[in-house]
Amino acid sequence: MPARHFTSEENYFPVFESNTRDLQTLEARVVINITAFYTYMKAVRDSVRARMDMSPSPAEPQPRPDSASTSTPWHDAARNVIYMMFLGLESARNAIADLVEFEPEKAERKIVILLSELEAYRFLRDQFVDQQDIRYQRLALRDAVYEKVVPGLWQEVEARSTSERAPSFDGSHKPLQWEPAFRLIPELKRRYDAAMNRSLQPSRVATA
Repeated sequence: MPARHFTSEENYFPVFESNTRDLQTLEARVVINITAFYTYMKAVRDSVRARMDMSPSPAEPQPRPDSASTSTPWHDAARNVIYMMFLGLESARNAIADLVEFEPEKAERKIVILLSELEAYRFLRDQFVDQQDIRYQRLALRDAVYEKVVPGLWQEVEARSTSERAPSFDGSHKPLQWEPAFRLIPELKRRYDAAMNRSLQPSRVATA
């Protein structure tokens, strides 16, 4: 079978391409986050399609039990895909923070993104263990960010949810606008704890 050669020619995001003029009305920071999201997601799709030409050969060395690092091209490509996905999720969360004005919806959408973002972060922190690797260094910077952002987010949701559940003076029932975000808090806490208290057992990239 002849080898396939992937070239990045597909337009993955026609909606983005057709609405670039609308971005001119937004603040520079918002535009940067939106553009970064689409750029990273295109890199993810390009990497996934290019990786279809690769396969983990049985002759290639397998990861040692005491190390998360491998030097095989297939594993490196898989890790890079997840790294690009992580950066895309982070950019999406930052864009949501600027684009969505209704606070209950903003909180819910940020939590939905964080559920995947934290899982990717946990995996990557176990994979990139070489302190000289720029990816290790960039990932390490996120610890302080998550320690501030994530608990602050769930504390706000819990406080707002408790407040709107309190009986009103006239006995009427207020709409539970924070309920969707509140229901996600237990899973957010679980994934945050897993990401910030990583086990000593390295995460492995599956070969199947």
